[in-house]
Amino acid sequence: MHRTTAHRLGIASVAAILLAACSPAGGISVKDAWVRITDPAAPAAAYLVITNTSSTADSLTAAATAAYGAAELHETVAMEPSAAPMGSMDSMASASPGGDMMGMQPVSEITVPGNGSVELKPGGYHIMLMNPTGTLKIGDTVELTLTFKNAGQLKVTAEVRGA
Repeated sequence: MHRTTAHRLGIASVAAILLAACSPAGGISVKDAWVRITDPAAPAAAYLVITNTSSTADSLTAAATAAYGAAELHETVAMEPSAAPMGSMDSMASASPGGDMMGMQPVSEITVPGNGSVELKPGGYHIMLMNPTGTLKIGDTVELTLTFKNAGQLKVTAEVRGA
């Protein structure tokens, strides 16, 4: 191989590696991550916006953080007042502005469409954080590790806010 050609290929390879290191994981990026706490000793919820710049859909399949012993993907749904047994996490139900009973239930994944986004927000999809391992206060940050079916793991920092 000619020396100039090899030199150009070397520069192109380094540039590709640097570009990949700066790109979101598999086209997935996250913004506006925050954790809502109402009581430092109680479960909390994490919210964020996931954007997928890939043309292929991906799915958030898991979340984890050292700040809580367990993290589950949940969605808020309309439910019958007697649908969840009392004392279960899913029995956390409340009336919506329209008068319907709202509760939450675990989901196995949250799909992020290709060239689209999904917002995890109060009243919709969210990450339920249970069994705090310490005491958080408003203004602290929590590192979340999000696992995607195609993109793999992505670490994000979420600001702790109040109710």
